[in-house]
Amino acid sequence: MSRSYLNRHLKMMRFMGFRQCPNCKECLFAAEGAQFFDGVCINLCWRCDACGHAFSTNVDSRGRTTRSVAA
Repeated sequence: MSRSYLNRHLKMMRFMGFRQCPNCKECLFAAEGAQFFDGVCINLCWRCDACGHAFSTNVDSRGRTTRSVAA
């Protein structure tokens, strides 16, 4: 597979709400949980089924990812 194909594929996965494990790069389809802060920030908790790595992402309600944090 070409690098440009992989980049397009990853962008589409992100657009559809999928995430990639930062440890093993496995595709994650759904967050384990979510916490809402200040009516704007959403903290999504993820755990990879393949390697067990846990992390969280912060997204504001306008759809922008603000950061990823290892749990």
